[in-house]
Amino acid sequence: MEKPQCEDSMSTDAVQLKVTKADDETCRELIVNGDFEMSNDAYPHWLHNNNGLALARKKGMDGSNAIVDTIHSREEGSIGQFLDTRCLERGRQYEVKAWVKLEQSGKTVSCDQAQGKAPMDEAGLEFDEFTVG
Repeated sequence: MEKPQCEDSMSTDAVQLKVTKADDETCRELIVNGDFEMSNDAYPHWLHNNNGLALARKKGMDGSNAIVDTIHSREEGSIGQFLDTRCLERGRQYEVKAWVKLEQSGKTVSCDQAQGKAPMDEAGLEFDEFTVG
């Protein structure tokens, strides 16, 4: 193994990664806080690539909490969370479903992602920016 170029650097032999087994409670939900029940003020475990999330109290399905993408463009609109891969089993398939509402100027719009189409308003006109709420 080649020595690092800088003095007083840590060698790769000095680093050890210990992966512990996840307990049942940790793996109870693969998508943690999927219904945003953990807080009425924040959205623990959820991330946005440009800090563009906000909690929408009682705006989700059946009056539950939801999150809103406040920076909504194709380049900056990614929402997600890191999964604890210790809870995943090799060779097993997983399906993730989500309820999403698209709005523009307060009007609900439709989007057929399966067909690769951009969101459209009621008149069938395409647009680039939309709000998830």
